[in-house]
Amino acid sequence: MVLEQMSELVDGLGTDLDGAELRTAFAVRDRLDARIALSVATFETAGRYTGDGAVSMRGWLRQETGRDACSAHGHGSMHPTVPPCPTAHGP
Repeated sequence: MVLEQMSELVDGLGTDLDGAELRTAFAVRDRLDARIALSVATFETAGRYTGDGAVSMRGWLRQETGRDACSAHGHGSMHPTVPPCPTAHGP
């Protein structure tokens, strides 16, 4: 619901903005980008991308959101999550 409202607000946004409005628009976009990055990390950590047949988050982003390779690379982790190694105990 919130994303639908945001979409409508963006569609209604004028294009003849003054300097203060442009600064505000960029600040809002930065905050949205940060939220999206956190959401991507949560989605990836939970492995939810596999439900759509993707083998990586970057692959999912390319397949499901139309991101190009560079954009997808900037969002998905570079390495698969590897469980921590067990601690070795001495004799």
